[in-house]
Amino acid sequence: MAYWEMEQKGAVLVVSYNNPPMNYLVGAAFQEFQEELMPACEDPSVRAIVLQGKPKGLFMTHFSVEELLAMSEAGAMKGADASIMTQGHQRWSALEKLSKPVVAALTGSAMGGGYEQSLGCDIRIAERGDYRIGLPEANLGILPGGTGLTRLTRLIGASNAINIILRGLVFKPDEALRLGRVHEVVDDARARALEIAQSLAAKSPTAMAVIKKAIYEGAESSFDEALLLEGQGFIDCMSSEEALAAMKEYVAIPFEERQAWLDEKAANI
Repeated sequence: MAYWEMEQKGAVLVVSYNNPPMNYLVGAAFQEFQEELMPACEDPSVRAIVLQGKPKGLFMTHFSVEELLAMSEAGAMKGADASIMTQGHQRWSALEKLSKPVVAALTGSAMGGGYEQSLGCDIRIAERGDYRIGLPEANLGILPGGTGLTRLTRLIGASNAINIILRGLVFKPDEALRLGRVHEVVDDARARALEIAQSLAAKSPTAMAVIKKAIYEGAESSFDEALLLEGQGFIDCMSSEEALAAMKEYVAIPFEERQAWLDEKAANI
């Protein structure tokens, strides 16, 4: 593959984006991701995924402005309606739709399309450093069109999102953590993301799949519809062999030792 590299570490698939010198996202990389990487991500032997940048100090800086400019100059969007974006949005949403958890390791700038790609992951781990995270598209006369506008609004609410997106604001890692745009800031994002992914890979794949489905689909549904998803997810989990085995293990433990068991299961998270 021209832009992506894969390495399987046990039940975790580490996916690295490599487009030096700036690690800009490009359209061809999405085509490659959909056709070659997604089948690998869906392999049953893969229980969790880490998404990271390959070059040192870079995640996915942003989508190539050169490519966007060429599209604009060619009149590629003139006369088009929003339906033209449907296929693109499906590619941006591919990781969220997976039935297994995805952890993003932000080791450098994650702006525009790069941050949108991380928003499609379940957990975002940022590395300490002098780089930026955010959606600066308004400064270029456009808007975040790769699911970022909608995802960020649902993540932090309309009032916060409109302030950030209208002004094209970007943030250092600690500011992004304070605003709830990443989940952790650490010294080594790759190592921490792998640690979390390995812990998730050890959990019930049925539970991981139905939790993702219930949360993401439920967030877009009415309260009553979300409760139906939650209820069906509970039934699906209770019917799984993994849940039966885990509950049997738990009830076999003396009462006074059960908290330690739960602590150990959550220790790497």
